[in-house]
Amino acid sequence: MASLPCLVVLLLSLLVQLGTSAALDLAQAPAAAPENYFRPPHPLTQTPIVGMLTLPVTVPHQLKYGSASFAASYVRWIEAGGARVAPIHYDSSPEELYALLGSVNGVVWTGGLVDFNPTVDDPEGGKYLATTQAILEYVLARNEAGTYYPFWATCLGFERLTQLLARDVNSTIIDTVDAENLDINLNLTPAGWLSRMLGGMSYELFKEVASPLGHLAFNNHGLGITPAKFRGSSAYEYLKILSIDKDRNGKEFVSTVEGRSLPIYGTQWHPEKAAWEWDTRLRLSHVEHAVEFSSYLGSYFANECKFNNHTFASPEAEARALIYNWVPVPTGPITGIKSAYTNIYFFPADHSSWWAKHAKKVTFSLARAFGFEEELDSASG
Repeated sequence: MASLPCLVVLLLSLLVQLGTSAALDLAQAPAAAPENYFRPPHPLTQTPIVGMLTLPVTVPHQLKYGSASFAASYVRWIEAGGARVAPIHYDSSPEELYALLGSVNGVVWTGGLVDFNPTVDDPEGGKYLATTQAILEYVLARNEAGTYYPFWATCLGFERLTQLLARDVNSTIIDTVDAENLDINLNLTPAGWLSRMLGGMSYELFKEVASPLGHLAFNNHGLGITPAKFRGSSAYEYLKILSIDKDRNGKEFVSTVEGRSLPIYGTQWHPEKAAWEWDTRLRLSHVEHAVEFSSYLGSYFANECKFNNHTFASPEAEARALIYNWVPVPTGPITGIKSAYTNIYFFPADHSSWWAKHAKKVTFSLARAFGFEEELDSASG
């Protein structure tokens, strides 16, 4: 955790740069509610596994690859932080869902495209909404029962998290904003300066993250939650606002949060992209501090998951659940997939492993290419 004097000096220096108006805004911000946060004194595992929720595929030309997906950058972000990933299928049966939730050490909801108010013509979106509600209820219940259960939500996931905690069935807490393909800094609140989530950064990185010149936070969303609506909802009882930013038209939106007493974290922006996405159409910074900030947050969450004691029922069950059973598909001219993601994991409707279907074919193709076909035939015979 960064020291208090260090943060105070940094805060004062930035206020001088920003002028007196920023100082007045900071002073008028509401104080955080009392907290009762507790984390186990020592890690309970050194091999955490994070459950990552898939989303229904909504782009027609991608359906031939699978009915569910998420960007590979989320997986790599978590893996680079020191954890493994197991997909949580959005259309899992209750038995499948709770078995996996009881085995992983934390959960991530990614960004993507899902209608928060699906009609009868969008049954897959309805399944996603039902599953997110079941997951969050489980996470809250486990934490309240004394099991440390970290949770992270990004972009769409953050909006859905806020909607659920606000008990906002009609999605009235969500507003439209102009923040697609927008790189900005984090305008930290007083809670942000002293947060668990951001407090472990070095002085230099903290300064770059908060500096108006930093532009380390990449936003790509057309929806958001204003500070007034957030503070007026029951979501504010669970979450502290760590940063508030503005869209192109000056409209404010909540951009970073963390749980008051629970290990819940959310970003409206995308911490995973700086190190793992490469579409040149994106206003995405790859400078040293942007990559460092991305890596810091991935490592922070992976480390949080080490304080959860869940395990799989057997090594075999664990092996079958891990992301290594699926293969990411590259986007671009070779596959014809049009996407801002560099690679995408796709999942078939039956949730079957890619390797389970194709391992034998791949093995024989490689053997044929390297001249070992006869040896393989005799071994398999």
